[in-house]
Amino acid sequence: MTGGTDSADVAAAFGARVDVTRPAHGTGFFVVTPARGNREDDESRAAFERVLLRAVGGRDAVFLAEGDVYLVHTGFATAESLRERPEVAHVGGVSVDMDRLRSALGV
Repeated sequence: MTGGTDSADVAAAFGARVDVTRPAHGTGFFVVTPARGNREDDESRAAFERVLLRAVGGRDAVFLAEGDVYLVHTGFATAESLRERPEVAHVGGVSVDMDRLRSALGV
């Protein structure tokens, strides 16, 4: 980051915890966003979604699809292969604190 701010400062500002260790079993949660050309119209978005669903094994692996943000659970090798697809702009690992999520959802 520029301006003397590192990722730990940003994480602290948002009350987040940054953990770069991989979860067991070679899988994790990843945020995937479509490339700009795959956001423009329904046909382009559908092409992106076909690529994504084929890669992650279907809709059961997609936990969130909101606007241009897709949260998927998949293997690290699959995430790496998605990074190389022209339909995909970004693939980034995320950590989900299930206790905080349940609390926020009231469940």
